[in-house]
Amino acid sequence: MKKTLLTMMAALLLGSAVSDTTVIRAEEADTVRIVFTGDLYDHITPLTLRDENGEAKLYGGYAYIATAMEEYRNADSLLLDAGNFSIGSYCAELNASKAPDLTMMSMMGYDAVALGYEDIMQDTQTVTDMLKTAEDMPLLLSANLNIDSADLKEEWKDKGTSSKIFEKKGHKIGVFAVASEGKHDALSYTDPAAAAASAVSELKQQGAEIIVCLLSSPDASLDQAMSDAGADILISTAGGRRLAEAETLGSTTVVSCGSYGKEFAVLDYDIKEHSVKGYSLHEVASSSLAPYGSMVGFMQSLQADVSARVFGQFGYSWSDPVAYATVPMTGAEGEGKIADFIAEAYQDAYQRAPEDAKPVLSILTRLPGTIDFKGKITVNSLYNSLGARSPLIRVYISGKDLRALCEMDYKIYEDGGETSLTFGKMKYMYSPRRTAGNMIEYVYVEAVRGYYIPANDDTLYPVVSDLYLPEVIEQIAAKAGMENTIKLCDASGTPVTDLTTMEVITDGKVMYPWAAGAAYLKGFERGAMDLPEIGPDYMKTKVKREEDRIFNFVRYFRHLDFSVFLKYVYWAAGAVILAIVLKIAVWIVNRKPAEKRS
Repeated sequence: MKKTLLTMMAALLLGSAVSDTTVIRAEEADTVRIVFTGDLYDHITPLTLRDENGEAKLYGGYAYIATAMEEYRNADSLLLDAGNFSIGSYCAELNASKAPDLTMMSMMGYDAVALGYEDIMQDTQTVTDMLKTAEDMPLLLSANLNIDSADLKEEWKDKGTSSKIFEKKGHKIGVFAVASEGKHDALSYTDPAAAAASAVSELKQQGAEIIVCLLSSPDASLDQAMSDAGADILISTAGGRRLAEAETLGSTTVVSCGSYGKEFAVLDYDIKEHSVKGYSLHEVASSSLAPYGSMVGFMQSLQADVSARVFGQFGYSWSDPVAYATVPMTGAEGEGKIADFIAEAYQDAYQRAPEDAKPVLSILTRLPGTIDFKGKITVNSLYNSLGARSPLIRVYISGKDLRALCEMDYKIYEDGGETSLTFGKMKYMYSPRRTAGNMIEYVYVEAVRGYYIPANDDTLYPVVSDLYLPEVIEQIAAKAGMENTIKLCDASGTPVTDLTTMEVITDGKVMYPWAAGAAYLKGFERGAMDLPEIGPDYMKTKVKREEDRIFNFVRYFRHLDFSVFLKYVYWAAGAVILAIVLKIAVWIVNRKPAEKRS
């Protein structure tokens, strides 16, 4: 590790531009400096994001982050990552053969890296191979990881652990990591609160003077549990949260630096006083930085490999331009989601069968990424936003099952959460006045552009999604506390057990989301730079759920199943019985005085 760093420093001095920013160091004997990242999402090469003017600009990229970090680090600082590093860009295609993220994070000098909740969203063999093939790698941390694979357990013994004590300036700093509860393949995360309490206890027994928690979570819901467990510093991804200033939660300092390596954070913490001495975020503007020495060759070899293996079969290279966005493709709240574009690209890729006169729907199983800038869109941008690892499939779902899926979606929404599902050409109407499990009055499907009709319970609707669909539905059903009865069928209505038989094939090739997007864009009118032009149509995400705010007797009782109908019968019968009992009671009460008078 030290040899690698020395080589890199020499290469930087010889061939890289050095920033003239004043060097900042944590010099006090009791102050430790923690430099950290999180939610890098595999963006080994720079990512196009919007600048302050909404224009396209390159940010991040591991070799550029290393350059930007160098002036803020010394032998006494800790370099940590809060997880979600291994999937998200085209480089993930090489995880099993080259372990690109772990290899480059080792070159960057990371002391420890959390295995995030999204890092296990690969098959177990890929995760195992990633650990096996890394040329060198930082220590992996996870206190609540459960491994049901003998091969991976063997690899984890040497390369991962629940927690670690680091000694800096004579002080012991304990670091542990946890992720949100969940399961994928032979990997799962157990209760993070219990794991955190156990990790803190063990670190204190080992003499830790302060304890740092690396939390990989899609939101901030676990922050309090980590504070209660006794973490002094909480570095939390919280779904890409960016904290420009450190926050305090009880006795815990909470910090976060956003996603994609656009920024990294520097935290100076006084171990004796348990207080923040300094905290700042630092932008990584790739176009104004030189890549870090020896990392350049490895980065270029990754690009060449992926261009040949992934993009080449569709006639593209990773840097080929495919469109020009005249406006950022942002969601309704400016979060940068491009759900409607992806949904339409899915439908455009659909191979319509002769019997499919019905509307073609689409269901996205992941919250889409971002194309939140104005300017040239490359194949790389599409891949980053749409993903590619799961092939598109064509299945058929009945109107009744679509309604059941919407029930699950609404239940989670009602509880304050958000499912990862996004519907294309479909929306639903709900009434919070109806009973639990029967909140959905209607599911509507788009018959022609902008015109929706109610879905028929007994009709099979063609749906384009991806191979993650059954897994995601199962997860959503569990989260909603509902039974999963949804059937994914073929055109005849027969449930399909092997969904690989339903993959969308175009020109003899299995279709992937990014390729569907690139093909769909070819039909757009050309504009700037003679590229297909994306206009303002996708600036806002279409509404997928609508509340019925006006009571309508017909709608209210629409699609109530028999069990719910019985509930209404029981309520009505109970009301009648109660009225009879009250009437009898009143009669008895009134009868006694009459008897006394007689």
